[in-house]
Amino acid sequence: MGKQNLCKGMLIGAIVGGAATLLDHDTRQYVKTKSQSARVACRSYAVQPSLAIHHLRQNYDDVISRLSSGAEDALGALNKLEELLDKVSELDNQVDQEVKKIDEQQNVS
Repeated sequence: MGKQNLCKGMLIGAIVGGAATLLDHDTRQYVKTKSQSARVACRSYAVQPSLAIHHLRQNYDDVISRLSSGAEDALGALNKLEELLDKVSELDNQVDQEVKKIDEQQNVS
């Protein structure tokens, strides 16, 4: 029962929200233009299904190349971060050694 009410509420909210956004003239024009272009694309894909497959493959390849590029960039950033952490660790060790030397000098005096 609760699940049905949730689905009904979401559907009613979507309809009311969609209707409310269409009160704006620019939004109506945008929806009209996009609907017309979608209709034209669907008709052309119905006539030439191979074109739809071709576009699907093109878009898939584009997404894969972007993901690959993003992954490479992320790996590069991680490598730079690792190098930076190594340098910080080296500096920390050097500071520790210097502090020990100063402590030893103060204990000797």
